[in-house]
Amino acid sequence: MFRVLRLALGVMVLAGILVSLTSSVASAHVPTTDGTSTIRQDGSLVRYKLELDYDTLTKAVRLGTLPRGAKDAEREAFLKSHRAQLASYLADRLTVALDGAPCAAKLESTGITKRQKFLYARLLLIHRCPGSASGEFTVRYTTMGVAANTFYLDLGFTLTQIALVSKVYGVLMTLAGALVAGLLIKRFGIPRTMLVGLVLLTIANLLYAYIANLSPGIAWLATVVSVDNVANGIAGTAFIAYMSSLTNTAYTATQYALFGTLWSLPAKAIASQWGVVVDAWGYAPFFVLTAAIGLPAFVLVIWAMRREARDSGRPTA
Repeated sequence: MFRVLRLALGVMVLAGILVSLTSSVASAHVPTTDGTSTIRQDGSLVRYKLELDYDTLTKAVRLGTLPRGAKDAEREAFLKSHRAQLASYLADRLTVALDGAPCAAKLESTGITKRQKFLYARLLLIHRCPGSASGEFTVRYTTMGVAANTFYLDLGFTLTQIALVSKVYGVLMTLAGALVAGLLIKRFGIPRTMLVGLVLLTIANLLYAYIANLSPGIAWLATVVSVDNVANGIAGTAFIAYMSSLTNTAYTATQYALFGTLWSLPAKAIASQWGVVVDAWGYAPFFVLTAAIGLPAFVLVIWAMRREARDSGRPTA
């Protein structure tokens, strides 16, 4: 019975940690759709052409992936074969109305196009509006969430700067954080290392909130990405170590697989609404909110620290 209670409380700690981890922009792999759109009115018809990042769209709609090196013709045929899923996905996120009356939508065609070596899915939607062709048209498009690249582009950084700082330098900082986590775990234990990671993650989110209202230079981007990725390296490594410590040696594979499935549920449920929050409030309040969401995780980690101290017989800090 005590073992079951320990595992249940452990999963609660994992859930709190992962909510904080996915709050950070660099680790928030929430699908979004970046691209362009063109709207043309033709009488009572509204033609809405979208060009969306191909890989991001297929992940967002959960279409699966083609083998690496697939030809453009194969990718185009892949989109066409999933037209029903694409139409359903877009119907929930893109609506056109004439004087408040919704227009019936149809996904007319799909295709692919390349711009600056980037692959985009080309989607043509035809909206047939009721009544007269004159009046006020309203178009509403709901994004899926916050992606790091979208945020950085909105701040005015170029794709080259983003790739250099976030994708190259940022990965090195994550690896550095993982190495630091190993040293901290050896010296202070897993719960205290998780606390360090949570503190740094909170600082990172508040830094993102701060630069959201600035016109930051490359130095600011490098600073924030450093804090964020080091924090993710420390917190992520400590989290994996903690999850491993909860398993029974007789059922390690089964329990680890179960934890690996359960820990992401609260994070995914909350993260799916990030795009709505940004659209309504803006980036700065969004990142303050993500910092606040980590507070329950602080409580759970402090509980884990006290429990570890009690079991080992040493006083808590």
